[in-house]
Amino acid sequence: MADCWSCCAARCNPCRLLGLRPLPPAAHPSLLPPSQQITVPPSLARRYPGLSAVLAAAGNPSAPPSAPNHTSFRTLDHMPWAAYAKPNNGSSATAQIFEDLVVPGLQASMGWQTWRTAYGNFGPETCLYDAYESQNATCGIQPGGWASINIQNLSVPAGVPPPVDPWAAPPVTAWMSCDDHSKWGAALPLGNTTAAPPAPWVCFCDNNREWSQRYRGGACTCTKSAPLWRAWAATVQAAPNTCNSSLNNEGTCPAGRPIYAPIASGKGWRCITCFKAGLGCSMACSAAGCSKCKAGQFLALPGTPGAVTFRAGGRSKSYAACRPCSGPSSLGFGAACRSCSASKCLGCKSGWRPGGPRGTCTKCRVPNCADCRLGAKSCRACAKGYRLSLQLGGGSSVTRCVRR
Repeated sequence: MADCWSCCAARCNPCRLLGLRPLPPAAHPSLLPPSQQITVPPSLARRYPGLSAVLAAAGNPSAPPSAPNHTSFRTLDHMPWAAYAKPNNGSSATAQIFEDLVVPGLQASMGWQTWRTAYGNFGPETCLYDAYESQNATCGIQPGGWASINIQNLSVPAGVPPPVDPWAAPPVTAWMSCDDHSKWGAALPLGNTTAAPPAPWVCFCDNNREWSQRYRGGACTCTKSAPLWRAWAATVQAAPNTCNSSLNNEGTCPAGRPIYAPIASGKGWRCITCFKAGLGCSMACSAAGCSKCKAGQFLALPGTPGAVTFRAGGRSKSYAACRPCSGPSSLGFGAACRSCSASKCLGCKSGWRPGGPRGTCTKCRVPNCADCRLGAKSCRACAKGYRLSLQLGGGSSVTRCVRR
């Protein structure tokens, strides 16, 4: 349908056969499809001059970037359609076509079938979702709190002849979405249901929900039709809505990137390294966060002060983190602390001792004292250049540090 959208702007006959109203290109300049290779045979160029004009403008590398845009139209028999497009350069290229344009535009939660696999992993033995590339469920899309999720498993509905795949025997009747390069979406709920939602939107797109492709320009053309929705929904076997779960669609993150965190814009989550998550781990790290810290650090368990907690799209995830003992009182025990547990300082720098408020260190009260661990007013060792001196007077003894 994205290809036909270009034809509609150019007033070509295929869209008339579908009953679509032709649209003048000048009326929708921001919906011009981005193109890299353009060839129009002379015979077609003479017959459809509008098509040549549209493609020439779309392939002009010097054309200024346009803002994401959308338009609505109806077929000759009044079937409603909505078209959305975004550029692949300029500041607007960061817009997510599914979450920033289509879902809020349609005001409906959607499930998407797109390419989300590691390159070259085809077939039932190697079909794998790429946890680093795959954009997982996006929840709480405003203003209506809608969801944008992934379709996972598909099959040919019962009674429908399966497609013939020359590389497979017997013919393919069921497959995973990572073996499918098609790009389309349908309103939720999906998966073993034929009851159409109140707004049965179906979209045909040319973008993938992959992080490496989020800056690509593209378009989605959507229509609201219960019969069409039922036809597409019948192919969906699994489209789990994980918006109420802390896990991503495909389970846990891989060992090399065990932390599930939102992207900088807050429009989705992805798997990242412990270092990138800011956990402070220099030793062991797993899906729960840091498990061991180096000397001079303490382990802040998930949900406690010092832990790293991510929040986005109506979900949250907390991870154990390593924090310096000498950090500020909100995360540590002050600059004088040298070793600590999660609750208090255990060892302080010279001239200080544990036992201060909120587990911090307190300064020795004997001037030039280096070790007052037995009490703030009791000195066991003096700083360099000083020696202990026991002074008697008034029936009591006082330990002081005097110059050598």
